[in-house]
Amino acid sequence: MTAKLLVVVPIVGLDRDVVQRRVDMVRGLAGPGFDVDFKVVEDGPASIETITEEELGAAATLRLLNKLGPHPADAVIIWCAGDPGVLAARELLDCPVVGPGESAIRLAALLSYRFGVLTPLPGEATPTALLVERLGFSSRFVGTAAIGIPVLQIRRDLATATERIVTAGQMLIDRGAHGIVLGCLAMFGLGRAVQDHLGVPVLDPAECAVQFAKLLIDGGYTFSRITYAQPPKPVLTIT
Repeated sequence: MTAKLLVVVPIVGLDRDVVQRRVDMVRGLAGPGFDVDFKVVEDGPASIETITEEELGAAATLRLLNKLGPHPADAVIIWCAGDPGVLAARELLDCPVVGPGESAIRLAALLSYRFGVLTPLPGEATPTALLVERLGFSSRFVGTAAIGIPVLQIRRDLATATERIVTAGQMLIDRGAHGIVLGCLAMFGLGRAVQDHLGVPVLDPAECAVQFAKLLIDGGYTFSRITYAQPPKPVLTIT
């Protein structure tokens, strides 16, 4: 029986070919038995590099999910390492909703005692720290390091991006990190090469999210309704 995995892209700055490359990558990670569908929000930010853009992406994501109904797939992944709208989507839907940032951070905490997160730009340090704090890992978090490349430019020159990721990752190791999280979905597929350079676990949030989603689907797990209560009235304002 085929399971459906829905990936929601909360930004509008990716053209059709760029989105298709992500679709192909996720299908490869999911493997046989999974039907992968991507949907892009209609009115989100071009990219997410600030708290403001994260909130705009979250609102656009929730509007889209509200239109799709309570069970749009067997699991949903929000395609952003900041996990915009993930908590609210878990209330709105009756299937598992996976955040790539949370997935990678939880695995980093499992595989290493102290870890850091690589971000595209310095402005993402605060939302990243807030996510780590919400997940309960602040005492094991050495902080962030920025690679200095905007989200929408990372994949234009992967050699340069990889070089900067390695350099920034070494900075985190020098601060005491035993593991590294790639803090942007535009870095997908670069984790293994960076891990070979740095010699510590490097967590790719795209890969982590897909594996978490598969685990939840295959195990028949979903989120607690005590933790994520369904809205007690119709969400009429999300149109």
